[in-house]
Amino acid sequence: MQTINKESRMKRLWENPLLLFAVCGLIFGLVMSRVPVTLDDKLWFGKPDVQSLALLLDHMIKDYHSWSSRVIINFIALFVVGKGTAFFGFYMGFCLFLFQYSLYLISDGKIRKWIIPAAACFALLLPYEHMGDAGWMISSCTYYGPAVFGVFSLVPLARMCRGEQIRKWEYPLFSLALIYTCNHEQMEALFAVVYLVFLVYFCAKRRIPRYFIVQLLLVAASAVFILTCPGNAARASFGSGWMWNYSMLDPLNKVDLGYSLTGLITIFENFMLMAVLTLLAAVMVWKKYTHRGLRVLSAVPFLCVLSNTFRGIRSVVAAVGAPGLVTIEAVEGVSTLVNTYIKYMFYTVFFICLLLTFMLIANSAAEMTAYIGLIVGGVAARTAMGFTPTVVLSGSRTMTSFLTALIVCLMTAWSSSASAGYIRREDLRAMNPIMLLMAFLWLLDVAIYII
Repeated sequence: MQTINKESRMKRLWENPLLLFAVCGLIFGLVMSRVPVTLDDKLWFGKPDVQSLALLLDHMIKDYHSWSSRVIINFIALFVVGKGTAFFGFYMGFCLFLFQYSLYLISDGKIRKWIIPAAACFALLLPYEHMGDAGWMISSCTYYGPAVFGVFSLVPLARMCRGEQIRKWEYPLFSLALIYTCNHEQMEALFAVVYLVFLVYFCAKRRIPRYFIVQLLLVAASAVFILTCPGNAARASFGSGWMWNYSMLDPLNKVDLGYSLTGLITIFENFMLMAVLTLLAAVMVWKKYTHRGLRVLSAVPFLCVLSNTFRGIRSVVAAVGAPGLVTIEAVEGVSTLVNTYIKYMFYTVFFICLLLTFMLIANSAAEMTAYIGLIVGGVAARTAMGFTPTVVLSGSRTMTSFLTALIVCLMTAWSSSASAGYIRREDLRAMNPIMLLMAFLWLLDVAIYII
């Protein structure tokens, strides 16, 4: 009887999304409230400028003209910093809750109740440790928060594709979330690609939902706001000192720098996330197809990630030297050829096979459109970082938008495969305890790392 009661309590935990996500968010928030105040956080922590909303608003207006178009993001970031680490913990706990719940809402409603632990597990795959590189609070509010709200703003897009109803009170919430996330340049680039490919999809269907047009216009307006902001140009000019030879780079050099760093960080600095993502993607393809060629193709991304454990391969393809290595003029001898073109081809094969793997998993045109938009948009948004002199200095935290997009792809694929029956409910029952355990192990890892 005691064993049965334990099983029923555990079952209630993973069959109640709000309860499970709230528990994860509470633990995550308590841990994040213990982060040290360092680096950029020290510049603003306790300052009078962030204690008054009027002074904070005045600062944001000045910032627009002299530093950045991220006026909404920076306003919220400095407001959170001004309230202290306890409030920051609340903000981060709410963000994790929203991230998990958004993944749950994006998944297919027919199978949703069976994959609640997957939403908790996948959301916690997003790396967190690089947020401390420039200050835990500022970096998290600048990258993690907007990415999470971006996932939330994708919920109505999923509903429109499935023909589900959006309640009236949800419209302003989704639109405000989209405005917030698109105030970040990378998220704006990602969403611009996503909405453009979905515009093609809806035009092909000869049915463009009215709310989609509203959201599309908000994405376009955000792009105009970012491109016309005088502060972005001023920051780029000031930031050229962060990379001494940046002014000598031509556009091809900058694309190469952005793309090479994108491949490097994706494959070699996010092992746990990419190993889980590529392995599960390969499993889903193997469950769906018996064709040997398709199965081999789906295994390529996982094998690329697995190469992270081989020092010889990593030394050849993971180095990012002086930009401009893709040009013919830069190749001098066999060693340079290997370190240049083999590396470039390695990353390209990985990204193409990753996209094709998810396209093979897709069970509908809308789902395939989502994978194309999220993966192509994510790679493009991160590659565009090559056009800013902070591309190296900013490090791994600038990968947040792309990695978040990949997690959305993983959740969508897992839901679709389960709904189509390629992953049986017996398999889901077996996987749920494992995913629940993994979620709490990652929460424990966060606690050990920070505290």
